[in-house]
Amino acid sequence: HVKLGLALANQTLLIKDKKTEKITLAKMEGDLTPAPYYGVSTKKSFFGDSNFGYEFGFAYSNSYALNQKVDENSQKDDFGTYSAISMVTFSPTAFYGYGINDSTPDQFVSIGVGLGVGYTTVKGTTYLTEDPDASADCKNAVNGYKKGDKSAMETIKNQCTQIEYNDSGFGLSSRVFIEGRYGNFYGSFDVGAIQLKENEDYHLEPATQVLTFAYVIDLN
Repeated sequence: HVKLGLALANQTLLIKDKKTEKITLAKMEGDLTPAPYYGVSTKKSFFGDSNFGYEFGFAYSNSYALNQKVDENSQKDDFGTYSAISMVTFSPTAFYGYGINDSTPDQFVSIGVGLGVGYTTVKGTTYLTEDPDASADCKNAVNGYKKGDKSAMETIKNQCTQIEYNDSGFGLSSRVFIEGRYGNFYGSFDVGAIQLKENEDYHLEPATQVLTFAYVIDLN
């Protein structure tokens, strides 16, 4: 079957020091941002007469983070930076379903996990507000911003290093999901992580939370 619809994706992106992969240099955080959703999946298959099963599918998805978060306790703000990730993935999934393996296969609820591989692009710009090697002016501006001085944002833009990334290649994804279908209408909630091709200078760790609403077209 084919799924055509809308996804509301919330992306977070940690930018870490590549040498240690432990020091977080900056964090991007998004809101629920709408994006088109396209998917093609095989018919669900089951293990014997159980409610456990599997399926295979291809999907296109993208997500954005349009705000930067200076620390865990601060409010995320628009620094004029962004991150955008697009993936075309092949994803086998395993699930437990209620109501699928019966006389009404188009009315069900299921939970499951999946792994995916596909082509990924990631691009964006970010200020390295947590860089331990930042200049004193940058650190002072960041400390002032954390204490509530919103005017320090302009100093951060002038004194802190801004990086730009634009990479593409094959990536891996993992997901935990709950989904449901009623007739030709489909909905799901996914929490996932993406393992990207390494950036030359930084280690990028994106994660997404996605609500999907789609119309299902059965091909058999």
